[in-house]
Amino acid sequence: MKLNYGKILMWAAIVVSMPRWAGAFISADVANMPNWVNEALHYGNLLSGFGMGFLEVLAAAYMLDAWGKMKPKASWNAKNYDHKWKILTVFIIGLFILMPLILAPYIVSRMTNVSVGSALGNTLIQYFWAIAVVLSPAFIVGGVAIANGNLVESETKVQQEKKPEKKATLRPIADKRVRTVSGQMPTDFRLLTDEQKRTIAALTSGEVAERAAISDRTARRWKEKVSANGYHK
Repeated sequence: MKLNYGKILMWAAIVVSMPRWAGAFISADVANMPNWVNEALHYGNLLSGFGMGFLEVLAAAYMLDAWGKMKPKASWNAKNYDHKWKILTVFIIGLFILMPLILAPYIVSRMTNVSVGSALGNTLIQYFWAIAVVLSPAFIVGGVAIANGNLVESETKVQQEKKPEKKATLRPIADKRVRTVSGQMPTDFRLLTDEQKRTIAALTSGEVAERAAISDRTARRWKEKVSANGYHK
């Protein structure tokens, strides 16, 4: 069974975002969150953080691989590139902008031995940083969706190109509806028997054309050949 890594990455991005969404919606409805819920969210966020660290790098590599394979194709306007390539480029640039925005404050907080909130300082900057954290999984899902769709199309085209061409079927050597005294008459002159050639010599070109399912011109040429080879009525 061939794994679809694009879908795996998209589902992984959704899963790692679940603890944050759960905490946000629970906090919107509950003023004082029970301790057991808070502890569950704490461990859930801890696990999703490890998963996100792995997911960010893997998704970026996956998107870049698809981006490199996606050749820019001219659309209806020859000056423009394919729209999927443009959209994937935006997602890749956005993801690489979000990565340092998210990681830099954390690294500074570790260097100065303070919390990330203290390292960010200004409340507005804290909100910008939180928005970047939320957007990161969304950029992964969007970028991988575009990349995965493109790879599926590319693989389909490659399979169609590699699919062996059907050998051209030989033209039937006889028309089952057309019979002579000696049986079925082939449509290839080279397959005619001596008896069939004598039959052709005895028929008009129209009758030969009808019985062998060939054109009148070919039938006349056949009669000329049989006459030249000594076959007579």
